[in-house]
Amino acid sequence: MLCGVSGLLCCPFCRDLYTKEDAEERCPDCGVDLVPFHELAPSAETRLEQEALLEQTPPEWRTRSLWDWRRGRGLLLLLALLGLASYALPWFSQTSPETRILTGFQLARHHVGWLWGGAVGWFILIPLVFTRRSIAAMRGVRMIAVVFASMTATEVLVFVNVTASRQNHVLVQFAWEWGIWVSCFISALGACIAVMLGGALTPPKQSGQEPSVTSKVVVAPEHRRHRTLH
Repeated sequence: MLCGVSGLLCCPFCRDLYTKEDAEERCPDCGVDLVPFHELAPSAETRLEQEALLEQTPPEWRTRSLWDWRRGRGLLLLLALLGLASYALPWFSQTSPETRILTGFQLARHHVGWLWGGAVGWFILIPLVFTRRSIAAMRGVRMIAVVFASMTATEVLVFVNVTASRQNHVLVQFAWEWGIWVSCFISALGACIAVMLGGALTPPKQSGQEPSVTSKVVVAPEHRRHRTLH
């Protein structure tokens, strides 16, 4: 079917179709050069139908541009990339019994496996938000976006509290590096943005609105009779 359509030629003015077997290069009626059918722009009638269909579609369900970053979509994607990259920052430093500095990825890989949850949450959040191209679709994933964005902050707080309260027979001297707090801040900020993802619904246009009750016209008593009511 596609091969047959690609082999058709069309007049851009009168929209008559010709095949390659017709051996026509110009429209015999209009004198206009023929163009391939698949390269022809939509007709005026088609554009009017598309515009009418667009007007019938509620604003919250209209598909937006893939590169439209408004309503928190672009900011949440940026925070997801920053949150995923923050796992490469130093999170933990130890001076006794050995000296070492560990990043978030190293902690998750060798010591605390459940810290991978935050990184996986950021990784899933990127395509989840990127593929939502309408206001209703963005609002529909708010709660799951909040869960994925807040996973890093939740895991960091649990990890810090559990490590600080743990009793070991071996003296361990350690400190939390700045990277872990950066990751926690990005996660908390991402959760706040995810709550408002999609923004508010666009109010519908109120055409032909009835005049308000407060705008009354007072008619004098002598003019109340024999009046035509419109």
